[in-house]
Parts: sequence; structure tokens; C-alpha cells
Amino acid sequence: MGPYKGETTALYASAKAKLKINELFSIYGKLGVSRNSTSCFKSVDLPMQANVATTLVYSSTCHTTGVFSAFGAEYKITENTAVGAEYTNFNRILPFSSHANLLSLNVHFYF
Repeated sequence: MGPYKGETTALYASAKAKLKINELFSIYGKLGVSRNSTSCFKSVDLPMQANVATTLVYSSTCHTTGVFSAFGAEYKITENTAVGAEYTNFNRILPFSSHANLLSLNVHFYF
């Protein structure tokens, strides 16, 4: 028996509110909706019969839609460049799971 394998994708749409603390530093928040899809796979090698190898594959896909939220901070390096950090909550990625969270470090380029 092989291990379980999975893949999750998320697509979101949100509104962003930004508060400028001073000329270089700002904080922001995002609120919206996310659509999450998770696919799970497991393969099982069956015993050989008549010199034919057979692999049975189990697969399942779940979709959830829920509230998306994030907050972050940004530090302006130059007029068009900033670095930041953001904490994101994608809500539940499976109906029976806990929330999916993401902490990211970002570089922003403004044109």
C-alpha cells in the first residue's frame, strides 16, 4: 500500500483596507470569500493474477466555500518597493478539518 497523497488549491476574492502608520510603515486587513478544493489519492498494488500487475487507485475531491481573512504589515524600502508579512486564514479546506492558515513574507513592487 502506498501513502496517501493530497493536493489543495484555493481561490479567493477580497477587499483590502490599509492604514498608514507613518511614511514608511502601514498595516492592512483583507476580508472576502475563498473557494477551496482538496483532492486525496491512495494507490494499492493488488496481487499479480495471470502475470498482470494491477494497481487500484482511490481518489476523492472535496470543495468548500467560506470566509477568507488576512492581516499584515508593510515596510516601504523605496517609493516603489516594500517588504511585508501577512497572516492568512482560508477557513476550512475540508468539511471535517480545521482551518488552513498561512504566514507569508512578501516583496511588493508598485508601478
